[in-house]
Amino acid sequence: MSMDELDVIFSDYGFFRCHQSYLIPLDGIAAIVPGTYGQTYEAALGGGIRVPVSRGRLTPLKEELRRCGVRFI
Repeated sequence: MSMDELDVIFSDYGFFRCHQSYLIPLDGIAAIVPGTYGQTYEAALGGGIRVPVSRGRLTPLKEELRRCGVRFI
């Protein structure tokens, strides 16, 4: 099964494809933080796990989190 197919299936269950290789649960995101390298970002999840967020998916991720009631300054 491809990531595209998994994305379609799991988006109905509160998951978001933040990078070409990662699907993450929206309710598991603690913060969106600057990445280690340049102008990159990461999603901070529980347990100290950080997952890359692609530049092209940063704005849609923020919009989806806003729809879920998460506020950004």
